[in-house]
Amino acid sequence: MYETWYCFSPAKNNIKDAAACVAKGIPSYGAAESEYNFYNWTNKVLGIAGVNVECETEKSDYNGMCFAFGPKILLDP
Repeated sequence: MYETWYCFSPAKNNIKDAAACVAKGIPSYGAAESEYNFYNWTNKVLGIAGVNVECETEKSDYNGMCFAFGPKILLDP
């Protein structure tokens, strides 16, 4: 079985519902978190492969949800 970060990040909630989930301390399952997880997946996989990926540490607010977007790297087979 894979860890959640590797294979599960739905974008099913609107902004209001996503912010309410974050306020409860659970994943937002909103578009901002899904996009963050999409790019973070690539950064983590590259790290596992031995690539040193410098990630952002300062978080920005996206409609009540805070993320520290790192580099937005896309891998295409």
